[in-house]
Parts: sequence; C-alpha cells; structure tokens
Amino acid sequence: MGLKVQGIITPGRALRSITTSTTVDEVDTNGVAVYIGATAGTTVSEARQVEIIDAWRFLMNGIRDRNIMPQFAGVVYSGVDIDHIGENQRRTISTFAEFGINDVFVGIGDAVYVEFTDYLLPIETAFQQCIYTAMEATLKAA
Repeated sequence: MGLKVQGIITPGRALRSITTSTTVDEVDTNGVAVYIGATAGTTVSEARQVEIIDAWRFLMNGIRDRNIMPQFAGVVYSGVDIDHIGENQRRTISTFAEFGINDVFVGIGDAVYVEFTDYLLPIETAFQQCIYTAMEATLKAA
C-alpha cells in the first residue's frame, strides 16, 4: 500500500488540515507531504516504521541544511530508497514521478516555498504533524 500524509498550510502560516490517503499523487500547492512508495504496490513494509520515520526526518533536514528550496523555486521532492538511506542515495527533484515502489519521500508545494523561503519553522512543524498522523493512522506498532 502506498501512503500520502499531507498537511495544508495557510498563507497565515497556520496548519489548516492533515489528510491521509493511499492514493499517491502530487503534493498540494499549499501543502507538505510525507510518502511511502510511489505506487499502490509499494514494497516498503509498515513494520519498518522506525526507518521510515528516520528517513522522512533525514530528507526534511537535508532540504533545510542544504538550502534546497531557493534552488528549485517551486515544488520540491526529496526521497531515498528505504534499503539504501544515505546522502549519496538521496534524490531531490521537482516531480515525484521518478520515485519507485521502494522509496520514501517528502514533498513541499510551490506556494509553501513562496511563503516560507526564509522561515522554515512552520514547514518543519507541519512535517512533524504529518509524521505523527502517519504514526497514529498507519504505522501502528508492528
């Protein structure tokens, strides 16, 4: 099962809503999202929840620490194969189409980039809430 947990951030920098879906599609213009697998036939087991959560945090920290958002000036996706987590295997691109069934990745919508270019705390907070939602809804203790 693929998974997308998305948080919508309002222009006033508030987290408006969080949704969970097994339909993996583009991140909303005003959203941030965490993903497991790019298709319904993902091979990433929910039993690997600690690795999945650590990978999401690794990817978000990489976007922040490498100051990636200004380089893309729009939608940003960063992902990694769950079996090969590391800096050399991390991919940061502008579309999620290149991610496969064994990948976990995060996405940031283009309106979020415009609103928060120099202020990442609301983005990080929204990502953390998406992770909590994934933990509660899907990644229950295996």
